Amino acid sequence: MALPPLFPGWDTIGRLTPIQREYVAVESIAAAAPNEFTLVTVPTAEAALSGTVRYAGLLRRMGKKVHLASVRELATMPHPWLFLETIECWTYSFRELTGVKDEFAERHTYRFRWDHIIYGRQSSPLRPPPGARPECRAFVHEDTVIGPTVTVPIDEDDPPFLFYSASNVPIRFHELRVTAPEWGAAEP
Repeated sequence: MALPPLFPGWDTIGRLTPIQREYVAVESIAAAAPNEFTLVTVPTAEAALSGTVRYAGLLRRMGKKVHLASVRELATMPHPWLFLETIECWTYSFRELTGVKDEFAERHTYRFRWDHIIYGRQSSPLRPPPGARPECRAFVHEDTVIGPTVTVPIDEDDPPFLFYSASNVPIRFHELRVTAPEWGAAEP
């Protein structure tokens, strides 16, 4: 049975979230990755949304032999070493932006009025710093890109969960050609 376009919630059914678009983007660029590689996990903040394990599974289902490694483990892992730039590098959480861990925190959150932001569709007063997260910058360089780049458009933030630092997020593989000590700030 088909639902008529006037059915309540109809527009929600066809809406793709940035995370869904990211998944489709990774799937579309997977052919550019070598058949076997080490996928580097970036040491982002605890509250950041990480997709590395999810995409390792996707890439394995697509026939790739993927090894997962943190920056510290990388020297012992087989080459090539790839970093997958995803939404993780371009998002911040409410917790990161405010320092508030729960509703009983010392800092008052009433000034954000989440009910107005979520249901009233007002813009959030919270803004992350522009550009990629500092943890990702050591891995992301234009001269290290392998294969195509797919850009995921970000229409709006997803409070209180994610706040985006860009309106278009690149999804692409980067080949790492240096050793861990040269990454400096990327080490946790």
